[in-house]
Amino acid sequence: VTTDALAVPFSMGRNLLCIHSKKHIDADPETKPAKSRQNMAAMNGMLRGMKEGGMAIWVAPSGGRDRRNVESGKIPISPFDQKTVDMFRLM
Repeated sequence: VTTDALAVPFSMGRNLLCIHSKKHIDADPETKPAKSRQNMAAMNGMLRGMKEGGMAIWVAPSGGRDRRNVESGKIPISPFDQKTVDMFRLM
């Protein structure tokens, strides 16, 4: 939401936490350590916000935006990822 041209106008001025999708975090091995650190910082920020209260959380049910299949050119709908929701039980 911070780099997508369509989403930027809706996300400006918001306190957003971005968690990189586990499905795509390995796509660029050079950026994986930085993305993993950002994920941990986002999770810690989310936990702090939940403890303070007054925070709305939206979770992508399939773990993030669906991406176009390079071979077919179609955008397959990802299956529901229960682990994405279960993560909050651990918090």
